[in-house]
Amino acid sequence: MKVTVTLLVCLFAVSAKADVFLGFDAPTPGTISDTNGLGTGFTHRLPGTGTALPANDPNMDLLGDPGSLLLTSTRADINQTNVIRNLPILEAPGVLLTNLGSKDIYITALFHDVRVPNSSDQLALYAGVSSEKVLRTSMHPQNLYVFTENFGAGDVNTLSGANSFAPGDDIQLSLNRVSGKWQENVPPLVEKPVPPTFTISRGLLLGVNGLRIEH
Repeated sequence: MKVTVTLLVCLFAVSAKADVFLGFDAPTPGTISDTNGLGTGFTHRLPGTGTALPANDPNMDLLGDPGSLLLTSTRADINQTNVIRNLPILEAPGVLLTNLGSKDIYITALFHDVRVPNSSDQLALYAGVSSEKVLRTSMHPQNLYVFTENFGAGDVNTLSGANSFAPGDDIQLSLNRVSGKWQENVPPLVEKPVPPTFTISRGLLLGVNGLRIEH
């Protein structure tokens, strides 16, 4: 069983050096292709993920006006402590930004009709350099928001209270780096200094992630 999410006018990142906006309202040639061979606008996958997914990704469907992308989760997990990982089929498409230095970064994703009814459903916005160096702000079962740090030894989670949102809500997630600290816009409103292992001298991947561990 799979979980789907529609992303509308949803992903942008702004810094002094880059300005990226994905509206999903038209194909973008030369980018990761959806199930119909249409370019989604995503340029890269989080390193360590998605290596077994076909060129025309069956889990992404670029829909027309008003602009949306339907993303279907796979049975996979970034968390190193989970028995089921399946990173080669994990969906974590993104956009690579380079020459960021220490500038502030603002990332926002808008998820429509959010529903996470199953015990391992997760919908996330991420910033990272690989599957072992990544931060995520996400929506989980029991309608929790979760901030996750992962630096190769498993997920370290900070949770909101249960029922922080309602099934069917449209939810905007933000993950920002401001004055050297990563911040999110939803409870538990975590603010974390940039970890010393989280070097981004070669670029930073910003994107969305949908996964389900169980079927």
